Amino acid sequence: MNDDEAFVQAIAVNPNDDTLRLVYADWLEERGDLRGEYLRLDCLLDSLPAPPRSQRQRLEDRLADITGVVSSEWLEKVGRKIDIILHSYKRDWKINVIKVIREVTGLGLKEIIYLVHALTTNPAVVVMQVRSKREARRIKHTMKMSGAVVSAVPEVD
Repeated sequence: MNDDEAFVQAIAVNPNDDTLRLVYADWLEERGDLRGEYLRLDCLLDSLPAPPRSQRQRLEDRLADITGVVSSEWLEKVGRKIDIILHSYKRDWKINVIKVIREVTGLGLKEIIYLVHALTTNPAVVVMQVRSKREARRIKHTMKMSGAVVSAVPEVD
């Protein structure tokens, strides 16, 4: 196993360890590898509280540019995978919860009703999977405001 494979394997074991991601980013950048910039931007965007909209947009645009160039196989291995889980909802707010799930997932009404109904026999249901902490935080907030009790796994603050 070479060093690159060792880093990728370590990230797979600890997908939310930003220190490991940044060490790997340094290692890649020392070798002139664009993937290092991808990792650094991903960590930066997840850690910034709320940069000015224009700065965030520039960073997101650059990240999108790099995403189009690096291997999708590599992105799958090092990308974050955060499950958004629905535990329950306020019964009077069922329609609001369905609307928000539809908005954030793009699923059809039939699939969403199936998800919501699955809560009658399951303690929790995975609504969707996202790739960034910031996206997970945004969706959790949106769903909580609709009356849903949600979590993200691995947990994001």
